[in-house]
Amino acid sequence: MEASESDEEHTLQEYGIARALPVDGQEPNWDLEEPDSAEEYLRRVRHEARNLPDVVQSDIDPRQFDPMRSASAPLNAVQDDEATMCSPEALQSPEWMAAFLSMFERLRVQTVSTPTLHHPHQSQLRLAKLLGKSVDALCAPNSGPLNGEAAEQVFALSCRLDRPISADVAALFRRLWRRCRVRCAEAAAEGAPDPAASVLVGLAGGAFGQDPGWAAFASRLGVLDA
Repeated sequence: MEASESDEEHTLQEYGIARALPVDGQEPNWDLEEPDSAEEYLRRVRHEARNLPDVVQSDIDPRQFDPMRSASAPLNAVQDDEATMCSPEALQSPEWMAAFLSMFERLRVQTVSTPTLHHPHQSQLRLAKLLGKSVDALCAPNSGPLNGEAAEQVFALSCRLDRPISADVAALFRRLWRRCRVRCAEAAAEGAPDPAASVLVGLAGGAFGQDPGWAAFASRLGVLDA
């Protein structure tokens, strides 16, 4: 027996198919503490997406800066064997790092303070577990550019982390920082900078304090105190 139109409509409603698409362009109902329907949830997601700040990408050639011109980021004090493999051309400039750290911290604070983007029930332990899987993918024993998908996941998960981070999460960022410093050196030697490696050095080393020099730099900017 063929299903009637009413039965088909009931099935769509039952499984939420018709409720997901389309969604009208109405403003979210902010009188509700929590969304009471899928449509209301999607309205809030779209509202937040429309109000996110524009992302500006700037291609900066680190070779045009003198890494010794600023005493505010004493990178040469780093003692890790892998870290000291980086040539001056592979190091991020203070100007770039200041802009990145400020941008990331604004995004992190906005994410953890926005109910539709930050879910308190998604515990920090679960975030740490997901972060660990992505770091494992990035630190796999291979050469060449970093895994782009894993790099994006690390950035997205980092935006949801609360401060202060746990010792286990700090160890993950330390491992990631060492791997990305080596990758920066490799990319500089190849004459083709790896943007993902540069961003993750700033993230792990500066925003989460695993590079002594950049951590002090971030503290002076007030980033680590947020």
